[in-house]
Amino acid sequence: MMAKAKRIRPEDLTPAQRKKYEKAMADIDQVRAEIEKEMPEVRERFKAWMKQRDRTVKLIGQQLRQIREAQEFSLSDLAERTGVGKSAISKIELGENANPTIGTLIRIADGLGGTLTVTVDQ
Repeated sequence: MMAKAKRIRPEDLTPAQRKKYEKAMADIDQVRAEIEKEMPEVRERFKAWMKQRDRTVKLIGQQLRQIREAQEFSLSDLAERTGVGKSAISKIELGENANPTIGTLIRIADGLGGTLTVTVDQ
């Protein structure tokens, strides 16, 4: 078991140590202020990324469902062919699984007689 670290209070420091401490705290405050200034942009970029991810996941799910239905496979049929659970397939098809693994998508594509192809657009 590790020993508990002793808490150092600023008033217990020597003048030289106190000066270093105050400088470090000022630096921390400056970094915090810079982060707070950048946060609105970071939040907006994150929201945009989340929307794009959600659209992509829904599109993948819609495509898989269209292919499955065109081949007249039920969810049970596809689950049996792929080893992926019916509820997992359903969630992917409905866009409710926001983070399906590549391995799962490959297994589903393979179970439908296809291949998973990824395209990166600029």
